[in-house]
Amino acid sequence: MAPLRVKVVAGLQWAITGGYVFLLGFLLAVWYFHLTRTAISLDLSVPFAVFVASAFAVGYLRVGARASTASPDAHDQRIEVVLTMLVLGFVLPFGVPGALDLLGVELGVPLAGFGVAYALTLALSYGLVYGLGLRFFLGPTRPDLRE
Repeated sequence: MAPLRVKVVAGLQWAITGGYVFLLGFLLAVWYFHLTRTAISLDLSVPFAVFVASAFAVGYLRVGARASTASPDAHDQRIEVVLTMLVLGFVLPFGVPGALDLLGVELGVPLAGFGVAYALTLALSYGLVYGLGLRFFLGPTRPDLRE
């Protein structure tokens, strides 16, 4: 059985990823309604909270159930992904829409720059940590903190 800290970090990773996926889905729905010129008013605060809480629970339970087969670096990678998503999730939504405007790129859809920023946040976070093995916050080598 995995320690509580491992399960909580996994739950946070799933919750943050789920939040970004939910927001991307919302932006796709806005794009569709904009394209079809459909007037709509949505309050997605409760579905968003339920989706994120469910994602946390799934991540918590999934890692708790399979922690014995996980690689020793899996927890460190989860921490890196969470921190990278949080940092890029704050930086990119401020920078990407402005950069697109500066470059003269017109996406023609409201909030499309934020959609690009959220998609880049997910792609860069997972690609840099899991794909390229980069560690920005914990460093390339980390002392063993396991119990």
